[in-house]
Amino acid sequence: MGKLIAERLLAGGYDLTVFDVNRDSMASLIDMSTIDPITTRRVGARLAEAGVEMIDCPVGRTTKHARDGKRVLMIGGEPADIDAMMPIFELLGGTFIRCGPLGNGTATKCVNNYVAIACNAISPEAFVIGKKAGLTP
Repeated sequence: MGKLIAERLLAGGYDLTVFDVNRDSMASLIDMSTIDPITTRRVGARLAEAGVEMIDCPVGRTTKHARDGKRVLMIGGEPADIDAMMPIFELLGGTFIRCGPLGNGTATKCVNNYVAIACNAISPEAFVIGKKAGLTP
């Protein structure tokens, strides 16, 4: 979850207990990690067998956005489960992308990361082309 997200939830009036997962007390699990969608779906299926709902919700933007509660949340899961958790999400983010079923939030984040990496890789070449075309950096 991270310190900044935990601080936002506490400031919003939510109690937090941070520990290893205790199935007896869990009703919902929000996974905010950036892992592969296959693992997310596999974990979600196991939790569903135990009666626990799961939402995947990786985040985007910077630590400043996290501090200010303005992150982008890429949310995957059942619509009713997401609706129930919106008060929590609203404390953490300013932009909410509903990506579809469980695992799609994580898949969206992975695609977003690939696009960012590609842009970073091609930017120096674009500057070279611009310079050769007579542009001043």
